[in-house]
Amino acid sequence: MSRIDNRWYDDLADSWWDRDGPVAALHEVNPVRGGYFLDVLGLETGEGARPRILDLGCGGGLMAEIYAGAGALTVGIDPSRQSLQAARRHQCQIANPIYLAGRGEELPFADATFDAVCAADSLEHVAQLERVLDECVRVLRPGGRFVFDTINRTFRSRLVMIWAAQNWLRLAPPHTHAYDAFIRPDELRSALERRGMRWGELRGLSFRQSALRAGWSYWRTRRLGGFRLTDDTGISYLGYAEKPR
Repeated sequence: MSRIDNRWYDDLADSWWDRDGPVAALHEVNPVRGGYFLDVLGLETGEGARPRILDLGCGGGLMAEIYAGAGALTVGIDPSRQSLQAARRHQCQIANPIYLAGRGEELPFADATFDAVCAADSLEHVAQLERVLDECVRVLRPGGRFVFDTINRTFRSRLVMIWAAQNWLRLAPPHTHAYDAFIRPDELRSALERRGMRWGELRGLSFRQSALRAGWSYWRTRRLGGFRLTDDTGISYLGYAEKPR
């Protein structure tokens, strides 16, 4: 497998929260995937019981604050201590997430601790995907949901995410993404079903405009023009699976 270099995230510091900074694209995509995750987890109204959510690979806390802001008891875990420091400095005022250093391959939690495990833009960055999925299922309570978004392994994703986004637009340094680490939906579904999970739904996550126009827009304005949910899973996709009771 090609080498994945996650050290870039250590250098972001408070740039995690700069909407015009190096992760500006995440600030564009997070409202869409965040809204989807909240809907899938029944948190869109912010009412009812407060579920316990694990944000896997939380980085600077961008998604963790969305879950916490909707009323969830949120724990973010990430191997980058520098990113976690930035997350703690930005603590939201509604319900502060808890941030812990750790790796997905060895989660420091008891079995059935969480009502949901959320993996936003993290599965394609791990060294041992199978081990990470083992751990995610282990810490999920029966009836809980594993929600995810990741990158498909297709020619289009190589063109857009590696050649264009990484090599041309420089949205991230070389080796932040590795094509071999991208995950086809059928592979992820099979891996989860082997662990007893019940597949729920799959949606595509796409630019609001064409990839070419989005790239041109970013080149000129540092904005991709937004994202939307579609049926096209050729580049990125998101969805969920449920642990049977």
